[in-house]
Amino acid sequence: MAVDCGMAKGKIQMFGFGIPSKGFYSIEIPETRVHQIQAAGVVIVLEGDADEDKINVELRLVVNDKWDFKPRKMTNNEFLVIFPDKGTLETFSRFAGFDLSIYNLKVKITKSNVDPTTSSVLQSCWVRISNIPPIAREESVVRELASLVGQPVMVDELSLIREEPVRVKVNCRDPSVIRCVIEIFFNKVGHEVKFISEGSLGMNLDPRGGPPGTGKKDDKSERKDQRDADSSKGKRKSDKFDRIGNIDKDHDSSYGGSQDAMEQDDLGTGQMKNLPITAFHPNLGMIELATIIKDNSLNRYGIQLLQ
Repeated sequence: MAVDCGMAKGKIQMFGFGIPSKGFYSIEIPETRVHQIQAAGVVIVLEGDADEDKINVELRLVVNDKWDFKPRKMTNNEFLVIFPDKGTLETFSRFAGFDLSIYNLKVKITKSNVDPTTSSVLQSCWVRISNIPPIAREESVVRELASLVGQPVMVDELSLIREEPVRVKVNCRDPSVIRCVIEIFFNKVGHEVKFISEGSLGMNLDPRGGPPGTGKKDDKSERKDQRDADSSKGKRKSDKFDRIGNIDKDHDSSYGGSQDAMEQDDLGTGQMKNLPITAFHPNLGMIELATIIKDNSLNRYGIQLLQ
């Protein structure tokens, strides 16, 4: 349940000055004096990159090439325009959307009660206000707090009695910039009150830069990082064993070549050299192999028995 803030009529008020360069002055005029601007419409850009000049060129091509639509940007994707007459606006407002060929735009046109001479239009959003002391959790006080970031429209009454941030709907210049911490003194005692628009949840706070959530790590991301680290370690181990294997192969090749050279040298000179190599013979047991010499003076096996 929300409580209407009951804006003052006919009185200039200041709002949003808690955020640098986003403050504004506002005055409310009785609804009976607001009349409909028959030929004013809003061009909503559904696809493409548009600006005021592009909108004017495109509309002149499809509506009236001699008319100046005087586009005025209201939001990132909305432009206020003036049509030649009510009938033309009525016709184009019936389309769910259509393409503009010059700049590859897709747009939708709606009727508007906004005065064509408007410089800009405020946007509405819900704001969560945290760290309000218990003595200040009242509708009138919360409305005053909300005025630091925008023009309060209504207060969520249920959020006042729950242990959670208080929700307030406000009119403001740009909802995306409402994510800040402002120190406010209640009876001379300071509290750092946090303001976050619901469209900005998950973004960093300004100026302190802390995330609005609990700071819990992303488990999935953490597991993925761990798997990547394990994979990297496994690759390094595999590379290490490959290198060891190559070294062993080189060593065996080198050793084999050296042994062949030694045997060839021994046979060529006829000199006997005892080699520290043993083997098991089925009849003689453990034996130490000796190089065969020309006269075969050791025994008929050409070997030397172990003592």
